Amino acid sequence: MKHSYLTFTDLYGTEQMRAVWGETNMVQKWLDVEAAIARAQADLALLPQDTAEAIVRNCSVERLDVQSIYEKKQEVRHLMVSVLQAFAEKCGVHGEQIHLGATTQDILDTGLTLQIREALEIILEELLSLELRLLALAQEHKTTAMMGRTHAQHAAPLTFGFKVAIWASEIFDHIQRLKDCSARLHLLSLSGAVGTNASFVYLFGKEKTDAFRSRVAQYLDLSKPAIDLHQRTDRFVELANVLALIGTTLGRIGFAIRDLQATEVAEVSEPWVAGKNMSSSTMPHKRNPDRSEWLNGLAKLLRANAASLASVEMQHERDATWMAVAYATLPECFLNCAAGTRLARTVLDGLEVSRAHMQRNLNLTQGLAMSEAVMLGLYEKTGRKLWAHRICYDCALSAQETGRPLKDELLANAEIRNVLSEAEIDALLDPENYLGDCAEQVDAIVARIRAELFPGPKTRKEQSVIGRSAPTR
Repeated sequence: MKHSYLTFTDLYGTEQMRAVWGETNMVQKWLDVEAAIARAQADLALLPQDTAEAIVRNCSVERLDVQSIYEKKQEVRHLMVSVLQAFAEKCGVHGEQIHLGATTQDILDTGLTLQIREALEIILEELLSLELRLLALAQEHKTTAMMGRTHAQHAAPLTFGFKVAIWASEIFDHIQRLKDCSARLHLLSLSGAVGTNASFVYLFGKEKTDAFRSRVAQYLDLSKPAIDLHQRTDRFVELANVLALIGTTLGRIGFAIRDLQATEVAEVSEPWVAGKNMSSSTMPHKRNPDRSEWLNGLAKLLRANAASLASVEMQHERDATWMAVAYATLPECFLNCAAGTRLARTVLDGLEVSRAHMQRNLNLTQGLAMSEAVMLGLYEKTGRKLWAHRICYDCALSAQETGRPLKDELLANAEIRNVLSEAEIDALLDPENYLGDCAEQVDAIVARIRAELFPGPKTRKEQSVIGRSAPTR
């Protein structure tokens, strides 16, 4: 229902992805498989040429509308039989020879595969676009210092570009995962009732059966598997889990942005059009990061659908338990993933980055977040790591209790003053001196991703994305 709601447009999917998983495209993909079967059989003189031509000519939703299939299904109570009967009425005498040797699942599984291929192309394009934005953002802010947090507490400084580059590295791996599992998905499923090719071997013989199946695969631009695929639902479960992983990464990015936009933090914020955008029906001042939060909601749906697919256990050679789950969840997986990638790109395109607030928060605890650096400075001078940890702990605890800056506690400690000068303490308390190799790590992962995903001269689209800077405050 939600996909028919105008008010929810593109929140759970995109127009392009809805077209892929619409009923018209689904039926057309079934007809594409039937047409390929007829063409291959005619090529090998297994079907009269004029019959094959008539079948191919009529294998179009413009000729065979969904309504006629629906009406037939009310009578016969079987999906593929209703398709074949409706087709025969349109095609006349030639329609009697459609679907020769094939079984329902051959058509449904291969048709589903064709839909998946279209959907994967869309997802990959969206992910590549998102990846380009992340790479540009990472490079722009590879030296922009901010506070790193563990357990939601101030930990040690890092850079915003480093944080974004980690997101980019995850998206890169997801792209690779999708490409890897595609090889297990773009396969022809055409082997008859129980997967033995018995119907084709009976009609054509073993040698011609192999040639026939190869021709069908060629017409559909799929690979021919070495063995029957009817029971191999694991391939689709793998796909759903990869899409769920993508959603989880997007959800994590969304929650990070939501937390960093908190009033007390205010380091980044979603794009906002002043005078137009509103976030509350009662509190005029609100600027809610609702799009980032929506990403996390989509992630939950993706994981739930992936879990539903993983729970399928077909009995023997095939049953209907798989279909009930697959046709409900796989389209939703793609729709939700497409919505998430598009929404994430929208948020990141206009993300506002506040260097001033990042600097403010670096100094919020008056040096406490630099205690590790001080500890290491003491160790470097004395070789006593446990002593250095304990004395820094005592100073940090005192600073928290008194509200004094950590520097004051350090200077008041005689043992520390015997080891470190005030200038050395100042240097150790400077967050800019404790960023490790953030910038180098950013450069390394960006170079690797660009080399593998975007080799050669930059396209105009890539140039436009790279050249776009995030608004800063």
